[in-house]
Amino acid sequence: MQLVGMSLLLILLSPGPGVTPMFMMSFFELPKGVPQKLDCFRSRFYWQNEQHKRKYRLVQWEIMCQPKDQGGLGIQNLEIQNKCLLSKWLFRLLNEEGMWQELLRNKYIKNKTLGSCEKKSTDSHF
Repeated sequence: MQLVGMSLLLILLSPGPGVTPMFMMSFFELPKGVPQKLDCFRSRFYWQNEQHKRKYRLVQWEIMCQPKDQGGLGIQNLEIQNKCLLSKWLFRLLNEEGMWQELLRNKYIKNKTLGSCEKKSTDSHF
């Protein structure tokens, strides 16, 4: 495959609004096995040729997902991306002021630390 073609594939695999479900990943933790299945499809998309024949993968997917300065191609690891997006909400809850932060603090945290909060069966998924 030509260098231009591989570069285009990297652009298509990079995160964007239509490529991966980033919005849903920012609200919900992906179930076990889903990131691996998505990575399987992404890997197949990258290595597949026009005739849809199976090709040998020349590099492990984990290496391709490493940052460019570490020898990878910079393709985002979906498990890490999911945890980072979820952590962003936690950071906003602890460090910003707003209506939703106040609501969650009053309902769930009250006078406790965040680490001592326990999930109840009646709590919202959010």
